[in-house]
Amino acid sequence: TALAARAGVPLALAVVPAHATAGLVQAVAESPHVTVLQHGWAHADHAAPGGKKIELGGTHPPDSVLAELAAGRERLAALFGARFVPALVPPWNRIAPPVAERLTAFGFTGLSTFKPRTAPFQVNTHVDPVDWRDGGCFAGEAAALDAALAHLRTRRSGVVDPAEPTGLLTHHLAMDDATWAFTERFVDETRGHPAARWVATVEIFPAN
Repeated sequence: TALAARAGVPLALAVVPAHATAGLVQAVAESPHVTVLQHGWAHADHAAPGGKKIELGGTHPPDSVLAELAAGRERLAALFGARFVPALVPPWNRIAPPVAERLTAFGFTGLSTFKPRTAPFQVNTHVDPVDWRDGGCFAGEAAALDAALAHLRTRRSGVVDPAEPTGLLTHHLAMDDATWAFTERFVDETRGHPAARWVATVEIFPAN
C-alpha cells in the first residue's frame, strides 16, 4: 500500500475473507489507490492425498466451495464497501472447472489466475518475481523481465489475447529485500514510460 501510494499506481489486494481484520479495513480506507479482490474463503487446502494444493476444488464439493465463496463475497462487500470488486483470485491459482463455470451465478464479475487468459471473464497475472522452487527468494531480474516481455511479445503477435493487461503478481508476506527492490524499480520504470499505463482494477473488472 505504501508503494502504491508513493508511485501513484493502482493496487489490487487479494484478501482472504475469513481472515480479514479491522486493521486491514482501515489500511485500505486510507489507501486511495487500493481495491480489494476476493482470495478464496479461508486459504484452506482441500487437495486429495498427493495432489497439488487447492482450496476451490479437490475433495471439497463444488456446492460447498460456492457457498463459502458467496459468504466471503458478502463479508468483503460489508467490510470494504465500494472498494471491493467481486473478482475471484483462487489460492494457489487453482480452481476446479465446475466451480469456475458457476461463478457469475454467485455474483462474481471476474476471475484472476496466472498465465495468459483463455476467456474474457479472466484477467490474469503473468510476472511472478518470487522463485518458489528455491525457497521463495527473488527469481532474478532477468527471469522476471523475461516473463513480462514474453507476455508483451505474444500480445503483439496475437498468440494470446492482446487486450489483456500484463499483470504483476506480488506476495508481500514472502518477499525478500531483492524482490522488493525489483518491484519498486519495475513500478517506477513502467510508470514513467510513455508506452505504458497502469490500469485500475475497476477498469478491468466490472464493479457489479
